Amino acid sequence: MTTTSLSKGDEFVIGMPGSANIATVSVGLGWDVSKIRSKGLFGIGAGEKKAAVDLDASCILFDSNKQMTDQVSFQQLTTKCGSVEHTGDNKTGDAPGADEVINVNLSKIPANVEALVFTVNCFSELNFEQITAAFISIFDTVNNSEIARFDLSMDGGDHTGLIVGKLFRKDEGWVFQAIENFEDGHTYVKLIPAIEKLL
Repeated sequence: MTTTSLSKGDEFVIGMPGSANIATVSVGLGWDVSKIRSKGLFGIGAGEKKAAVDLDASCILFDSNKQMTDQVSFQQLTTKCGSVEHTGDNKTGDAPGADEVINVNLSKIPANVEALVFTVNCFSELNFEQITAAFISIFDTVNNSEIARFDLSMDGGDHTGLIVGKLFRKDEGWVFQAIENFEDGHTYVKLIPAIEKLL
């Protein structure tokens, strides 16, 4: 299956009536970090090295009234209904491929949930200025193939929060929209006011 390359504002059909209906997808976040210059101690250990940047991916579920109904993050790995699962926290960005993955079973999402919003936060003291080569990958877990990829521009400067995209209901199906809005906030909770404006 061919991977669709997304740009900011693009929409990608996940499963719609009359098309291949994908029941389960994985949304993976991958990133790398810039090298920082270290003077070392008395010249020992001087040189360039990678800074460990702890990015946290989260997924927040909203109903038609723009009210949060549930979420997954490094603090809560599974929604109460079991439809969304976070596979665990990566604190460095050193893993090959996606560093953090959120699995979504579209067939199990409660009927009152209208949108799932994916966010990324710098939990450490660093910010997006230290992040390079970041991307979001949408994976069809049934056919074991990447179906869409959103390479982030990462021009967020000293911001610490990022609204990546949203998965929303449309004509009895699901559509992913690439957003990439930079905000401030070390946790997804701080981003909720900005997210509500996008719903």
